[in-house]
Amino acid sequence: MSEELRVVSLRLDGVEAAQAASIQELDRVTGLFREALAVLRGVIEAAQHGLIPELNLSRELMDEVEHSRGLT
Repeated sequence: MSEELRVVSLRLDGVEAAQAASIQELDRVTGLFREALAVLRGVIEAAQHGLIPELNLSRELMDEVEHSRGLT
């Protein structure tokens, strides 16, 4: 019985680690999404005033954009 409990405990440890990593990735992606929304709002506002907007993207968001281009 104790061996079975040890195996279950190890599996639970793995599930907890995966959940923590998933939450961390969700937080990262949510931050990037919020940043992208702010950039888009700036583009819209500049365009409404007839200006050419300046894109101020973090390095991480720029990397994601470049990665997405490679997927299409």
